[in-house]
Amino acid sequence: MHDLFPHVEAVAVTINQENQAMLAVNRSLGYQRVHERLLVEEGLAAH
Repeated sequence: MHDLFPHVEAVAVTINQENQAMLAVNRSLGYQRVHERLLVEEGLAAH
């Protein structure tokens, strides 16, 4: 990626923490866990 975009200094990804396969792939590519975030979703229909 650096060869194609030398000006890019960082790349972020978002992966479900239960998706162990993708977490392993990203670790093998050199990604490091920096922080976690919590996504919450609520429908717009009246309850």
